[in-house]
Amino acid sequence: MATPSDRRLSIAVALDPAAPLESVLRSALSLAGPSATLIGVFVEDTEATELQRSGLAREVTTLGETRSIGGGRLARQLAVRSRAVRLSFERGAASLGVQHSFEVLRGPGIEGLRRRLEQLDALVISRAYRRAGVRSWYGLPVHRLVGSAGRMVLFVQEEWTSGRRVVLLPAEGERGAATRALAGRIAAAEGLEAVVLAEPETGAPAPAGFRFRPLARATPAEVAAALGAEDARVLIVPREHPLAAPAALAELLRRTDASVLVA
Repeated sequence: MATPSDRRLSIAVALDPAAPLESVLRSALSLAGPSATLIGVFVEDTEATELQRSGLAREVTTLGETRSIGGGRLARQLAVRSRAVRLSFERGAASLGVQHSFEVLRGPGIEGLRRRLEQLDALVISRAYRRAGVRSWYGLPVHRLVGSAGRMVLFVQEEWTSGRRVVLLPAEGERGAATRALAGRIAAAEGLEAVVLAEPETGAPAPAGFRFRPLARATPAEVAAALGAEDARVLIVPREHPLAAPAALAELLRRTDASVLVA
């Protein structure tokens, strides 16, 4: 995997209007450095518009009433939201001095993001706060994007500036060395402590710059509990780790407020 010092990385930022924009932009820069190119992505899921044309779509008002969505109202709402998200993204990226662009993906949401991810180095997915309601991203199973074309995927679930530690699940060989280097780079850039969740081998020292936290089993529940105890900002999960499997990852994302990077 190329590092920011090797070349300019291209990172897509899948924008959720309910999530904090500045936080997700800063997380992308922590991942790849200020030389990265950020691509703001707004998804217009055509399945929703097709449902509207069928006459089956319903809108729920703030009063709890339901009504049909007709006369192109859904398309107009999407266009207004897209413009607002674009302006907010462009202002935020410009204020950080980072090269950027914006695009709208039209089509089935997950497939559109997966195809775009195959052309880039990483995808950052901003997710609304738990207090904002449902944590799923537009109702799409975005955890299924992990493993697409071997790219990195970062789920930003809380304010990126919250949390005091970068936590790593270990891997063997070159993959382990690469994820340790990534964790160390993020920790150094953010001024955070780096922690490895693993039972240290007898007499074996922790990797340089890390400390061990014992972990009996790497289940979503136990890892989430460890993240809470460590006040973690982000957990780095190697792609081959069992917790990177879609079902396990979805459960972990439900259980923790920490951001999760599958690398």
